[in-house]
Amino acid sequence: MKSGLLVVVLLLMVNLPLVQSTWHRWQLDSDGVRVAAPAVPLPDADPADRLLSVDLPDGLDAVSGPTGVPMEPAAYDAALDSGTVDVVYLEDDPAIYRIEGRERGVPGWAYTLGANAVLVLLAVAFWRLRGRLRPRLVLVATQDLVRLDAGGDVATLERIEMTTYRVRGEVTAAEDSVLELQVGDRRVLVELDGRAGDVPVGASVEVVGTMVG
Repeated sequence: MKSGLLVVVLLLMVNLPLVQSTWHRWQLDSDGVRVAAPAVPLPDADPADRLLSVDLPDGLDAVSGPTGVPMEPAAYDAALDSGTVDVVYLEDDPAIYRIEGRERGVPGWAYTLGANAVLVLLAVAFWRLRGRLRPRLVLVATQDLVRLDAGGDVATLERIEMTTYRVRGEVTAAEDSVLELQVGDRRVLVELDGRAGDVPVGASVEVVGTMVG
């Protein structure tokens, strides 16, 4: 339960920036104010880098700085001809704005998709290893083993009373008077204590005994 909740929290954290940027983009498209801001090539910059110095309207954060704003080829050429670039911003929240034609590089959704894929892979790996990470149970048999028919999901870890349990699972190891059963995502070591237990690895069995660890 806790691990599932952690995965949900991580997914929310990873996807929140994409959701927020998508919401801002929708706000700019529907309610944004469009203005033409003066723009000139950044001094001493290589024209191949297509960097502009943009004079943003009052109230908007400066983004040009000494490195300039990288532009897409068509937008850069248009800015050289007109001396301006279009800037869209929210009048009631000028911190949210967009310079039209700005070069974006790798889109944010690509990073988000990659992060989601990594989280899913980690969650699957953890789920598959969870049984191995959990401590192995130890059961001392108080009755002879019962061989079950093959097929179907027989995994059972049933408490009968106090420390007495009925366990059904697949034999994964057999040595002398000790068996190891895979019961769902748990491993149970069964000490036969002299009781009959001649079953091959891979067989499904039922055993009743006292849980001691």
